[in-house]
Amino acid sequence: MRHMDDPGQLPEAAREKPRGEAGWKAHLQAIAQSNDRVKAVGKRERREREEREAAERRAQELRMDADLTSKLDSRYTN
Repeated sequence: MRHMDDPGQLPEAAREKPRGEAGWKAHLQAIAQSNDRVKAVGKRERREREEREAAERRAQELRMDADLTSKLDSRYTN
């Protein structure tokens, strides 16, 4: 009878999974990679939101300028 510690008996994922300090370091590296991906997504979303907000502000300023211009034109054309 074979023992479960025999590499032939363990599933492939269990054989490749690092243990001890190597496992701890691998776990930290996986967390760091996940954090990097999330950080990149957050930066992209923030940039897109800020660009959208800036465009909305510019459009609002243009509308306000056009409104002011039309009010001033109406005062001086009569």
